[in-house]
Amino acid sequence: MRLAALGILALAAPSFGASPQANPYQVSHLRNLYVERRLALEKAWAEAGEEDRERVCASARANKTGGQPALYAASAQILTDARFMLAGDEKAVSELSIQSRVACSLDLMVLPGAFGAVDRDRGDALIVRVLPAYTRLYQRALPEQIQLTMIWVSPDGKETRARTEPVHRSALVLPGFEMYFHAPPSKPGTWSLIPEVEWDGVKGRGVPVPIEGVRALFDRYDRLVNQAGSGESERAILASLERILLHGGRDAGDPSVEELLEGEAPARAHRSVHSWAGKGACYQLDPAEGTPVKGVTVVVSPVLHEAGWALVGDEGRGWRELATAGAQRVLLTELSPSHSNGPDVFDLLARLRREHPGLPLTLVLHGSGLGRLQLSLMRSKGQPPFDRLVVDSVLWGAPVRPLVDVPMLFVCPLEEKAVGLQRSSVSVSNTPSQSSLYEVRSIDLPVITGARLPGWIGQWLELLD
Repeated sequence: MRLAALGILALAAPSFGASPQANPYQVSHLRNLYVERRLALEKAWAEAGEEDRERVCASARANKTGGQPALYAASAQILTDARFMLAGDEKAVSELSIQSRVACSLDLMVLPGAFGAVDRDRGDALIVRVLPAYTRLYQRALPEQIQLTMIWVSPDGKETRARTEPVHRSALVLPGFEMYFHAPPSKPGTWSLIPEVEWDGVKGRGVPVPIEGVRALFDRYDRLVNQAGSGESERAILASLERILLHGGRDAGDPSVEELLEGEAPARAHRSVHSWAGKGACYQLDPAEGTPVKGVTVVVSPVLHEAGWALVGDEGRGWRELATAGAQRVLLTELSPSHSNGPDVFDLLARLRREHPGLPLTLVLHGSGLGRLQLSLMRSKGQPPFDRLVVDSVLWGAPVRPLVDVPMLFVCPLEEKAVGLQRSSVSVSNTPSQSSLYEVRSIDLPVITGARLPGWIGQWLELLD
């Protein structure tokens, strides 16, 4: 069995201080942390009451600064703080201990990324790579040495200490370090592994990392490898299992390991990569087979965000619904609206215009895309290469202004009062009559508003058509 040697090596290695071996998935794993924290906030937000939501929004409004960019993307740290505030009072984040903040800044990369569900005294040997994702923010507050404990939480909520070790401050930087211990004996089910940090008599817990216990895990994986065909779905399943089991890399778009072993394809197998992507990934969602395409919608990712991140969680369901129910061909791209060299969004739009003559092209911008779009428009000649524009702003109270001579939808979060899709009262007398301007005012956080964006776009396109 290909993983048997892994356990032997783990047991023979020193318990702390080992330099982590090169892992091809570490960078993408750290980037995936943002998606996991976003999905966790979406879930907590859906389960929270109106009073809890308003407390978080009020704090976000109060922390607005004059120099804040108009199209700002939240970090994993901000998403985590918002979850803490949802569960506490207005002082929940400001009084959060530095120990808790440090613990939340740690991500865990567990190898293998699942363990065999067994009834014996202890389970499989594991290597746990501790990744200080944003611990650098707290370096000056760290003592020379902290106590780090790993805690198992069973599916029924019972806690078991996995290991406790002293960690020197110098180790709390990337690429991190490795710890070695065993999985718990377990029936099939999902456990959580939680990092707990302690110094000066104060403990703080981080974000739980889910790890599955799967019956006959490695036997089933080996059997799947030996029997696999050459289909795209089968290749995608094996690629995901290899990343999880052989490298410990998580992807928020993955089904569970149990579902992968049962033949459910990962999310990326359902993403059609456009034939011309330029620099960066470009994913395409199509209407149901046999449904005529009514239009093409191009969604530009915020800076430093991967296009595929928009295809998971509530936002992903929204874009798929826009493609099927709205009969839109949806493309999600990492291309910039403005490049000094190399292809940009305007190049992609020109290509799509040739491929789909007569179909309306809708451009969706968030992140820092608005300013870059204005630069591209200044350099371009004639009409913009799109027919409709959506601006997903995260600057609350932002003024709505017509930017180009096309219909425009402006979405603004964190308003004091929610206002659904409506025609804007802003005058467009200085632009052609076809340049209608609509707006949505949401009371929610920007990341929550972003998940609802595809639905608002679908309503708006119905009004235009």
